[in-house]
Amino acid sequence: MTVYKNEKTGKWFCIYRMKDASGKSKQIKKSGFLLKREAEAYEHDQLANAAFQPDMTFSDFVKLYKKDVDPQLR
Repeated sequence: MTVYKNEKTGKWFCIYRMKDASGKSKQIKKSGFLLKREAEAYEHDQLANAAFQPDMTFSDFVKLYKKDVDPQLR
């Protein structure tokens, strides 16, 4: 786990790498967590969601898609 504390703000952030749709590795930084465990949980969730799952059913895919899209819709 790559979770660090910003000494200036006192908040936690995580840095992790993921592959984008074209297959290139991309470094992602997410900050603003009040607790270390929140940052670790976020990083774990993101890496788990990005893992390729060839046995995923279509209904599971739809649930995951809705979970990703809902915050963006008004």
